Amino acid sequence: MHRSPLRRAQLLLAATVTLALGSVALTAGAASADPQVPQAGQAVAAALRTLNLSATSAAARAQEAAAEARASAAKSQATAAQAQEAAAKARSSAEQARKAAATEAHQARAKAPRRAKAKAQAAQAEPKRIYELTTPTGGNFLTTDPAERASAIADHGFTPVASNLGAVLTELPEGADQADYIQLNRLRAYDPANKSSYLLTSSAKERDELLKYAENHPGEGKGYVDDGIFGYAYKTRVAGTALFWRVTKQGVWKIARTDDTVGPLGQGYSLDGPLGYLHTGDPGD
Repeated sequence: MHRSPLRRAQLLLAATVTLALGSVALTAGAASADPQVPQAGQAVAAALRTLNLSATSAAARAQEAAAEARASAAKSQATAAQAQEAAAKARSSAEQARKAAATEAHQARAKAPRRAKAKAQAAQAEPKRIYELTTPTGGNFLTTDPAERASAIADHGFTPVASNLGAVLTELPEGADQADYIQLNRLRAYDPANKSSYLLTSSAKERDELLKYAENHPGEGKGYVDDGIFGYAYKTRVAGTALFWRVTKQGVWKIARTDDTVGPLGQGYSLDGPLGYLHTGDPGD
């Protein structure tokens, strides 16, 4: 059976006292039978001294055992405290990890729409190819929309023109200063002969005046319809761009570069005002 040091010391002390008392009793009995009583008294005194020494030694060992027990208990308490502290740190670390994971997940969810938006804006900011077509009545038509081009050919009898007029921004880049760009509007012109043609203008004043042409000239039967924003040209030259002009001949408008002598300028068209700087490359190449 396992006993604590203190309990062992208590049992040892009790056993020592019991043995000492037994010794005293034996000594006293022997002395009572001995006629030399003084010698018996001396024997009793010696037995008492022995008892006192034994008791003192046992008490010292009991105190030592008690001290060991207290030290062991203190050590156990310290170990328990350390275990509690370690458990608390582990819980704290787990909570911090959980919060960090939650924060990271929240940030990822928040960034996803921004990435998608930025990607969409980047796609919108890419210059789009300019397609040129001829209307059934000999007018000129420009578009950046492949679907509109296909519909013009299939549904309205427009004829594609093999030309490379470069590309234009149809949306401003995110954060761009609109003052650095020129808005181009497309207008459709009509006349009594049902000659339909289209033109681009970089002037808001000209656009407004043309839209009021029919109202201001009621007897002519001619007018213009606003087809909306065609795109945006740069006000100043940037890499990969060139200055484009609107050119005209006999009620037909086209766009051209001044250094393109093979194009409209080499076919009798005259300059009709600058439009701004457009991309010269073909995004479809």
